[in-house]
Amino acid sequence: MTDLTPIQKEIAAALEQIKEKSLITEANLAKKVRECEKAPSV
Repeated sequence: MTDLTPIQKEIAAALEQIKEKSLITEANLAKKVRECEKAPSV
């Protein structure tokens, strides 16, 4: 792999963090959807 500049390294690190956050958000949304499906209808 080619050497990354310091800025490219920071961008890559930021993208990794965003990716992790979006996965966590997606999991939380799925959990809420399942909870809503289990809840008795109003």
